[in-house]
Amino acid sequence: MSRAVSVVLAAVAVAGAAGCAEMSEDYRQQMYLGETFYNNQKFYESIGNFTRAVEASQNNDEKYKALLGVANAATEHGLNIYTHAESLIRNRNRSAGAVKCAEADQWHDTANRSFAKLLEMRPKDTIANYYLGLFLYKRATSFSELPYPGTERGMAQRRKERDGAVEEFTKVLATERGDITSQKHVGECKSPQVHRYLALALFARSDWDRNDGENARRNLMVYLNLLKNSQGAVVDNPNAAEDPDGAKLEKERRMERLRKEIADTRSLLHEQYKGCQQLVVMWEGRKEQPPIPEEKRELWINAAKREVHALADLSREFKEATQAARKPLFEKPLEAQPTGNQ
Repeated sequence: MSRAVSVVLAAVAVAGAAGCAEMSEDYRQQMYLGETFYNNQKFYESIGNFTRAVEASQNNDEKYKALLGVANAATEHGLNIYTHAESLIRNRNRSAGAVKCAEADQWHDTANRSFAKLLEMRPKDTIANYYLGLFLYKRATSFSELPYPGTERGMAQRRKERDGAVEEFTKVLATERGDITSQKHVGECKSPQVHRYLALALFARSDWDRNDGENARRNLMVYLNLLKNSQGAVVDNPNAAEDPDGAKLEKERRMERLRKEIADTRSLLHEQYKGCQQLVVMWEGRKEQPPIPEEKRELWINAAKREVHALADLSREFKEATQAARKPLFEKPLEAQPTGNQ
């Protein structure tokens, strides 16, 4: 699971109409420290500052932003502790591992309560739905066995949270209409990054009866179109004439970020492609455990074969985007060649 920390929280992005009054210096300082610690992956310290910001808030807008910080920092801190707990258990220190696991459970309880409060404060605002979706997605796709016990109950809980992640991301995108795979949609879409996470959650769930593969690929097309548009915006930076040296550095930084995002997505598609190929082999050979319903075997095999071809096509489109992103941004002009008799 990627632990890359995408800037917290809409602590700045969640600008509401409320909060016109001057915020207190204490609140401002605690939010600044919370965001700084969060961005440096010091999540325990971040939780403390965001909690103090909640206490120092003077209106619901300030409280909402600070509580969102608590929820996200508690999410990441809990995930880190689960990883530590599993390491202890694997090294035969089960008692210490159990203590750490209980501690992680408490931090994720804090995150859950915070998300519930956020949804209560703004039931029509989808910001909390987005971050709750991330919380569930990160738990459900964790490489470690924790936070789920290695039992049928644990597997059921992981499936439930995968469903929950899909549900929350779908709520964020519920108002979108028309063909989301069209280039036109990117200019109208207010949440293109959410499409990427919905695709990831659908791939993770891979429910063949609910057509998750096709839905995931459609959402990834939104993300691909966003990346293409972003490449054009980097190249056509209108500020280049004002500060050519600064614009060059900024272009390179932005393009490098885009290259990484494209590479990460191509890697995901490749893993999904290999996984579907392996499923076809297992299902055709009746080697899967537990066995799939016999009445669905042929249907799922054909769906998986179609998915293999579709993933190959989508991967080629991302490959083309990769090649475009690799082109030098600043070509050295050709020197004038001497002409005539010298």
